[in-house]
Amino acid sequence: MAGSKQFRVTRPTWSADVSFTGIAQVGGWKTRDWIAQVLSGTPNSSEVAVVVADLARAGTKELLALPRNLRQLTIVLAVTEKRKPSRLFVISSFDRPGWPPLGNTLEHLAAYEIPSDKPRAFIFGFKSAVSRADRKLLKNLSRSACDASGIRAALSGINRVAGR
Repeated sequence: MAGSKQFRVTRPTWSADVSFTGIAQVGGWKTRDWIAQVLSGTPNSSEVAVVVADLARAGTKELLALPRNLRQLTIVLAVTEKRKPSRLFVISSFDRPGWPPLGNTLEHLAAYEIPSDKPRAFIFGFKSAVSRADRKLLKNLSRSACDASGIRAALSGINRVAGR
């Protein structure tokens, strides 16, 4: 298992590594289980963008039932499709990829597709848990020729410190 806030979804033409940050429960479900339930309710033949839109719509409905200060949720889907470039989707009520943090949560979950034309480093959730030095390291790693195991080791160390 990748962890309690990560899991993999596999469909006939695509698969996604799904992760999230924010609230622990949605609609009485653990957030991980709720996301998996919504994803399992979409037809296997659905295009990724349709699934992302469905997830954002379902999440918006659930979040509106919560007090505004509890509506923080960001879902990230790293998608691989047969014979297509990898894609990254972010669905969030408080993170805007590549933009400064929002002052307040949104009334809805917004969906973003991040271009895969170049490497990027993103921090979602409690951004201040990642030091300036570690942010610089992440940016440098995204531009380096470091092998995947070296990148995973660096990410593991940064996540370990941020999780304290």
